[in-house]
Amino acid sequence: MGAKSVLVGIASVLLLGLGAGSAEAAAKAAPSCSRACLEDIAGKYFAAVVAHDARQLPLAKGAVYVENNIKLKMNDGLWATAESIDPYKVWVTDEKSHQVLVFTGVKEQNVMAFLAVRLKTQGRQVTEVETSVVRKYAGAQGNYDVANLGTPAPVWAASMPAEKKSSRAVMTKVANLYFDGIEQSNGTIVPFINGECLRFENHVQTAGRRPANPAPGTGGEVAPNRPYETCAAQFSSGRFHYITEVTDRRCDINDETRGIAICIVHFQHPGTVHFWTDKATGQQNPIGGNFAKYPNTTYIWEAFKVENGKYNDILAYVNVVPYRMTSPFKR
Repeated sequence: MGAKSVLVGIASVLLLGLGAGSAEAAAKAAPSCSRACLEDIAGKYFAAVVAHDARQLPLAKGAVYVENNIKLKMNDGLWATAESIDPYKVWVTDEKSHQVLVFTGVKEQNVMAFLAVRLKTQGRQVTEVETSVVRKYAGAQGNYDVANLGTPAPVWAASMPAEKKSSRAVMTKVANLYFDGIEQSNGTIVPFINGECLRFENHVQTAGRRPANPAPGTGGEVAPNRPYETCAAQFSSGRFHYITEVTDRRCDINDETRGIAICIVHFQHPGTVHFWTDKATGQQNPIGGNFAKYPNTTYIWEAFKVENGKYNDILAYVNVVPYRMTSPFKR
């Protein structure tokens, strides 16, 4: 090979390298998604997953798909089984972190599952798709036997008035305090509005004001084994003693326009705590439900409507995963 050929080869390699670097730099420099752009991409995801075709999404090179804490290939898992997306949608749009998260429902074999999806973007391309698919047969309680999930409470779509908005730092802090309160069995450190909250988990009310029409035989309980009491009192009672740790906390999505803070966490249940002691009376009580009966972890996506650094409305999707399972996105 002559000197000229060698020089031409070296130049070609350099140009290829510069081209790859330029493409990467161009992707990073591309305009970020606005709120409308992020929500449009989420809409494309819903269409793509029902079509079983991830190519319909503007995917970045090396984009990651995770379902229920497991890294899968695109078009695997829910991509292959989704039949329809429910009209119910709670939107959490965070243009500063380039993420959009949606609580909705999906049908597989005509059976409802609760779907939470998080999409992260860079330069208007999707780099991360994370989903929690809460299926009826996995064991978490929920209102699965419905044709559709109805309409979200209006509070979730409402914009937060300017005078009631909280900073991102405050939104992240107060969301984290909720989980500190669970670990410490201390409702006084959690910024509930007047000590109260209205919480729904998997579309079942699990805390807050007494239902107007309680189910027969429940004695007015908010949920099985959960009598009516304020949220602060519920936390301080000791009844969550079987949740020994709240780990892998990711509280980095804040929709400042709607005033919604998000945390994705794991509740650790070692299966060794079977009684809780009422702090007020000293009485020992058996822990109801199945989570205290064996080692397991719940993978929870929780939304807080933050108003002046406090919250009343809370929405969560609760999934069951193997004990001590961690997320590929663990911070």
